[in-house]
Amino acid sequence: MHSRALWYFENMIADFRWSAWNIFQAALLCFFLSWTSPRVAQAQGGLSAEQVAAIKAATVLVLVDTPYEEGSGSGFLIAKDAQYGYIATNQHVVETEMPRRRIRAVLNSGLPGKEVVLSADSIAEDSFRDLAILRVSSNALPEPIRLDSPQPVRETMPVWVFGFPFGEMLATSKMHPAMTVTTGTITSVRLNDFGKVARVQVDADINEGNSGGPIVDSSGGLVGIATEKIEDTKIGLGLPPSELAEMLLGRVKESGMHPVSNLNGKAVYRSVVVLIDPLQNAKSVSTFFVPQAHAGTVKPGADGQVGPISPNMKEFPLTKTNNEYSATVNFENPQLVDTPYWQQIRLQMPNGQFKWTYPVRVLVPFSKGVQQPAPGGNNRPAGGAKAATDDWLGGAAAAQPGTVGGVPTGKALEPIETGRMLMGPAQTEAGATYYAINVGGNVTSTMQWSTDAKFVYLLEESGILHKVSVPDFREERILRMENKASYMTLTKL
Repeated sequence: MHSRALWYFENMIADFRWSAWNIFQAALLCFFLSWTSPRVAQAQGGLSAEQVAAIKAATVLVLVDTPYEEGSGSGFLIAKDAQYGYIATNQHVVETEMPRRRIRAVLNSGLPGKEVVLSADSIAEDSFRDLAILRVSSNALPEPIRLDSPQPVRETMPVWVFGFPFGEMLATSKMHPAMTVTTGTITSVRLNDFGKVARVQVDADINEGNSGGPIVDSSGGLVGIATEKIEDTKIGLGLPPSELAEMLLGRVKESGMHPVSNLNGKAVYRSVVVLIDPLQNAKSVSTFFVPQAHAGTVKPGADGQVGPISPNMKEFPLTKTNNEYSATVNFENPQLVDTPYWQQIRLQMPNGQFKWTYPVRVLVPFSKGVQQPAPGGNNRPAGGAKAATDDWLGGAAAAQPGTVGGVPTGKALEPIETGRMLMGPAQTEAGATYYAINVGGNVTSTMQWSTDAKFVYLLEESGILHKVSVPDFREERILRMENKASYMTLTKL
């Protein structure tokens, strides 16, 4: 009995010691977790309350409306000065089919007593990269979002998306909707041919209305601009900050060569360049030409940038007028042989460095510029001189006898026929005014709106074109995917 009682007693003491040790271990673990939890959260990439407040203050609701449609998206403040603030968003957010549009930026959306609505102007749009820069006038703007991150983007990195999904649909008061913040991770970093980030893929919840909003990491730095989502998936895509940085630095949007004259081996063109340069960073712009036979080759560098195709290119500095850069360019070839040239455009950046465009081939048709006798004994150039009647040159210059754009022609250009000669008198029916224009028979009937939405053109198979003015009607388009057809109707305002 004594030995059995002793055995029970010894086991009880051992159990007590083991339980006490377990309790001590559990208490120690709880203390360790409570002491390290802020550091663990920070290591895992948490945003502090101060960071969230700052990013929300810099993120805006973008409202776009025309007389016929309304839309919304997101944007964020990227820079400011004493007078203006600059907001980045997607180009498709501000794009409309109508020429007249009103753009507004809402700061502190949905916050009572703090909401501010500012009128915005679109100062730069890049449809190819789906970016737009808006400008607002205010001297009381929050701090812009930091456009870079101290850490490179990588898969599994936690991110946060700020914006206004579904726009006004989520408004719960007379004010505009409050902001939505969603979290997720980077699931893929998609690169282009030069190894640069082309798209940042995330699994955060991105919906219609998030377009143009910032995607940030745990530092609060920008890692992407919410742009699109693959329907019925958790795959969202964002533009990398590098695309925005290049747009802000300045780049060529489009360029063109407009013929002015072509006579006896001497061709004159007008070179026009349009830039995307919202912050006016380009210090100078020049266009360069070299005959194809004297050109070398261009090999892009690791960053995709190129240099001049030849050291012997002829430079033509461009002069800025409004939003265009232009210069008169002269070519000569006494042999009257059509000659291909390579053209490149060079921008000088604020740091003094140059940015070159990829070469573009331009063919100068000297053989079409042979002097030909014109009726009445006057001579005027054939071939290239015909392009001098383009609207781009302006009606006043083209109408002056003896010159087109300052280049002698020998005789004033005369119109062959005008639309007014074919148009009948105005007629009114059901509140709409229309004109009948005879353009000839055997045509396909069609209906088309004018670009300013003020007229509808109805073309009958008989060749009668009706130009209909509908100031009191609104266009409505209905798309029926099951029938693979669209319908256009007019609704009384």
